[in-house]
Amino acid sequence: METAKDTACAHPDFCELIARDQGVFTWNQPSAKSLSLVVYSYNYYFWLDFPLQLPVVQPHSRLLYQLVDCSVTSDLDFPTQVIPLKTLNAVASVPIMYSWSPLQQNFMVEDETVLHNIPYMGDEVLDQDGTFIEELIKNYDGKVHGDRECGFINDEIFVELVNALGQYNDDDDDDDGDDPDEREEKQKDLEENRDDKESCPPRKFPSDKIFEAISSMFPDKGTAEELKEKYKELTEQQLPGALPPECTPNIDGPNAKSVQREQSLHSFHTLFCRRCFKYDCFLHPFHATPNTYKRKNTETALDNKPCGPQCYQHLPLLPRN
Repeated sequence: METAKDTACAHPDFCELIARDQGVFTWNQPSAKSLSLVVYSYNYYFWLDFPLQLPVVQPHSRLLYQLVDCSVTSDLDFPTQVIPLKTLNAVASVPIMYSWSPLQQNFMVEDETVLHNIPYMGDEVLDQDGTFIEELIKNYDGKVHGDRECGFINDEIFVELVNALGQYNDDDDDDDGDDPDEREEKQKDLEENRDDKESCPPRKFPSDKIFEAISSMFPDKGTAEELKEKYKELTEQQLPGALPPECTPNIDGPNAKSVQREQSLHSFHTLFCRRCFKYDCFLHPFHATPNTYKRKNTETALDNKPCGPQCYQHLPLLPRN
């Protein structure tokens, strides 16, 4: 077996090959005296004997001794292709950052109905005028963000509550004349079939008693009749394919309708901005109504009356409009 000195003399560019990292290095057969380094390059194999003096490996160069060969074999007698697999070090992710950009103008938004921030004016202001916070909360009807322990209900909770109470409509009305034993049996059947009822919508419209009870618990939400109308509007919006009353179906779809021009172009006139040619423009809050748009080539109605005694309409050979 050749020694390191003989191999270096026989192959002068061997040291340059190692310096340029053009080969694959693997350490084999460690012993008490020497290590064998196998270098694969240009389909040549070099066996070198080195003393057992391992160099100090830095953290970034430890992968040099842990390289894995990836080989691709072929069934058509093509040579096997081998390439080293190098693993990249993990890179720390970029920290989360927030940036603020100034606005050139104010944006018109809807008025807030819930107080999201209570300003702190200092202890001196609170001591002198303790009613400041109370008046501020009263302006929002006592609605403060985060106070949802009790007395809070929104549209989503309202629909879920009505649907949950609607499952007991028929059962509660029929239980008035039943015996206690029959009520227990119905209660058991109701508990067993509760999962099936939750997955299916109620068969009938909820009873008026449900809306009266909700109105008594939440008087600020309106009367029972108002809650009933609100429930109808919310449930109709959840139906698949439901459209608002001011919108028309697709003219190319199966549900196309014959409507007037103003109604068919209602969404276009409402959302499209003529100044910046964008939809849902925030820069120009005013949008012209469909009545302000007129056709440029309006067709003038033809007058069937003769304009005078010498008018062409008096000629008998010409047809009159």
